[in-house]
Amino acid sequence: MTALNRLASHTSPRGFPKFGYMLECEGRAVGVLLTICTSLQDRQSDFVRCNLSSWYVRPAFRLYASTLTSRAAASGSASYVNVSAAEATWPIIEAQGFRRFCNGAFAAIPLFGRRAIKGKVTAINAFSRDDHRLQLKEWHILSDHERYGCISVCCETMEGSYPFVFRRRLFRRHPLPCAQLIYCADQGDFERCAKLLGRFLASRGMPWVLVAGDGPMVDIPGRYFPNKMPMYFLGTRPKHPGDLAYTEAALFGL
Repeated sequence: MTALNRLASHTSPRGFPKFGYMLECEGRAVGVLLTICTSLQDRQSDFVRCNLSSWYVRPAFRLYASTLTSRAAASGSASYVNVSAAEATWPIIEAQGFRRFCNGAFAAIPLFGRRAIKGKVTAINAFSRDDHRLQLKEWHILSDHERYGCISVCCETMEGSYPFVFRRRLFRRHPLPCAQLIYCADQGDFERCAKLLGRFLASRGMPWVLVAGDGPMVDIPGRYFPNKMPMYFLGTRPKHPGDLAYTEAALFGL
């Protein structure tokens, strides 16, 4: 219900589904695929990105499971991402043309990062739009995700202002909570501001940060997990691993 309520309040682009697709048989729901469709903007133009989420079909109807994803990704005008593909589905979505843009996850301890820069980290609920040198689109990303229950912050340094979004998570096999990196404009920004961000998050009980990527970060201690949480895209505009804005990781906490 949380997912459906979040989708109900999320603004979907015209021509794209509000909630997603359902597989029905004789008046009974037997399969579902939620979609989070968002209008975005980059240096080139406006575009639509859709996150395919929560794909499930009852066992007796698994033969038709791929029709949900092929139908959902039918529009050639959008780019599609799957950021939580179950291992059993990898061959299916790869056969449909999806390609990996992230091969694993890095469990980082940013507090012990080797780069030391001066600055401060401020939560978005503690400042106004005019307090920082953020671009308007970055401000919207921070404010939107703060409403989703994420931790939206700005790291202010002599070099500039850097937006970040995190979500509090729990490691499945570890009692300590962690923060998952949901958004940064560039992963180099996270490495640059790691020590400041680590101090901010550790003071709130989150010493670890889970960062999607293709390998460990040289200046931040931690452990890299290959093939952990691989992510896929279909289309002409792939995400970078540090951009999970407006995906199920942000809206649903999955």
